[in-house]
Amino acid sequence: MDQEALKEEGKTFVGFRSEVPRGGSWTVYPGLCKGCGFCIEVCPVAVIGWSDHLGVYGTPSVEVDAEGCILCHQCERICPDAAIGVESRHNR
Repeated sequence: MDQEALKEEGKTFVGFRSEVPRGGSWTVYPGLCKGCGFCIEVCPVAVIGWSDHLGVYGTPSVEVDAEGCILCHQCERICPDAAIGVESRHNR
């Protein structure tokens, strides 16, 4: 998985961004993720799984197989801790 670690000046949480070939990106913030797994359950294409990065409670956070992500935003919507960000970029 090709990930870019994000740490912007003045930001508290580090995120791991994966570029999605369909035209967008998927970012997880392990410092916010409590490892509930709701995103794994709701993903319609089963591309979200457990990561080696530890979340806020020392539990595994999640990661995405960006090649298969369809940018549906279901994981982002169900996450109770706003630990996932999905960005869709549309060419106009």
